[in-house]
Amino acid sequence: MLDLTTVSMMIVLSSVTLAALTGFWGRKFWNDGGSQLTLGLVLFGVGFSCLSFMGSPLRPLLSGIGYVAFASGICASIASLHRFYRIPLTTAWLYVLPVCIAVVYVLLLDPAQVVARTRTVCGMLILHNLWMAQLLLRRYHHMGRGEWVFMAGVALLTAALVLRMFSPQLSLTVLPPSSTRSSSSLLLSYAVLFIALHLKAIGFLMMAQARADQQLLRFANEDSLTGLPNRRTVMQALQHTLDLPHHQRRPLAVLLMDLDHFKRVNDQCGHPAGDQVLAGMGLMLRQQLRPLSVAGRYGGEEFIVVCPDTTAEQAVQLANRLCEAARNQLRAHHAKGSWPVTISVGVSALAADSADVCSSVLLHQADQALYQAKHAGRDRVCLFGATAGDEALDGLDLLGQGLGLGLLRFPERFVRPSRDDTAER
Repeated sequence: MLDLTTVSMMIVLSSVTLAALTGFWGRKFWNDGGSQLTLGLVLFGVGFSCLSFMGSPLRPLLSGIGYVAFASGICASIASLHRFYRIPLTTAWLYVLPVCIAVVYVLLLDPAQVVARTRTVCGMLILHNLWMAQLLLRRYHHMGRGEWVFMAGVALLTAALVLRMFSPQLSLTVLPPSSTRSSSSLLLSYAVLFIALHLKAIGFLMMAQARADQQLLRFANEDSLTGLPNRRTVMQALQHTLDLPHHQRRPLAVLLMDLDHFKRVNDQCGHPAGDQVLAGMGLMLRQQLRPLSVAGRYGGEEFIVVCPDTTAEQAVQLANRLCEAARNQLRAHHAKGSWPVTISVGVSALAADSADVCSSVLLHQADQALYQAKHAGRDRVCLFGATAGDEALDGLDLLGQGLGLGLLRFPERFVRPSRDDTAER
């Protein structure tokens, strides 16, 4: 049977090794709680190193220092979760547990009170473990594998403390100083603590890596300036909708939008003002669109919206609503004032009973409609393939300008000039 000193020193070595590995592998998460967790593992090692010398004449002092260090390690773990989840924490609360345990050891230093002391200390440690558990359970519906591994470590640590609370003989501080052999129950208790430390460290690294992977995925799929999906993500959503079986087909519309005179905004107001307009456009789209629609930045000052289950008439109504929202919300600011920013929208629609169409055709149609809206005076909506009898044209700004329906019929021979040959948009 292993002696108590050997068992404790094994846990000390494990804690220090885990702290080194966590500090090394988790250095990129240092500011997300990795530093606090590493400190907690070091403090666990200090605590068990003190408990490993329980046969010395300084047993009461070492016991107090050991449990204070152990409590400080738990508080450091709590701080790591607060930092990881960015939950505000008053630092003073972290000092309450170690100070309380130090006070308990001073007040209950008499050997006759060792059982009461052990139960009081374990009870306080259990409460702080429950604090960690509730931090994790706040995100119960979003907990990943890392959170569950960390939770398993917290549960094992709590179980070991509960055993010591109701079976004080499992505590080194209750055993007589002459005890140098560990019972099987005591060895099991230490094995549980050993596993709990590993699970907490591994769980935190898994949590941090999962967050890093999510951020990387977001960076790959999202436009950082507008907060909208990027072009590749929207194109995948469009293709997914077109790939549905024919019996599941629903009407589909694609809106291609462009900020009017955006080059003038950048030239006269500066690129920071232009970035604010782009960010405002992203916010406006998120506010105006229903959850089923997918809006994204198509490139430069162009935006795209994929609208499943949307007819041509509904798409035109939506586009008009977006134009009005842009006029009311988007402004370009410069030193002498500001002016409203408008958008032009090209719409292409696909009926539910239409033949199979590839995404490039829909995008080409929307692009041609957008160019025609620009050509007709900007700040308006054009629907590809519209005719005089289409009810979807009711309320179009183009009609109000008296420019005639001929601009909306889009002969098949019409081809949009290349971007290099196009005037300022």
